[in-house]
Amino acid sequence: MSYGHNDSLFVKMQFETACFESASYDSVICAVVIDNAWRRIQLKKSYCFDIVERISCNHLCKSMLSYPKPTLLEFDDYITEEGGENLLLELQADLLHNPNLSQKKLGGNRILAEYYFGILILRDNLLSAGTNVYEFNALSPQIKATT
Repeated sequence: MSYGHNDSLFVKMQFETACFESASYDSVICAVVIDNAWRRIQLKKSYCFDIVERISCNHLCKSMLSYPKPTLLEFDDYITEEGGENLLLELQADLLHNPNLSQKKLGGNRILAEYYFGILILRDNLLSAGTNVYEFNALSPQIKATT
């Protein structure tokens, strides 16, 4: 990872590179280079983690050249698909009792959840939805499905 001009950010993997450059308050221009082929797209900043994850996985990186801009996973998806409400509440309780907790896998069948240093990562095991990240702590708002 390195910083470029105009506050851009470069993420370099073995053969793939993504460059993120701010386009507006909530969007970025992302240039992806994979095996000497490239693509440049403008998208919301919330897609950055999904892109980095895809270029870091050998079997997913080629999909970036035709990035479908999937729907990103939401808390509701984890709660309704995986019954994750209790797991999220348990994580909040763990964080209350142990503020130094740095990692915890919450699991899941289709939607996998993992806590890592204040960030909750939601991944779709079937790859039909995009990976999403949320700030998460013991005082995060009450976890309840809205659907």
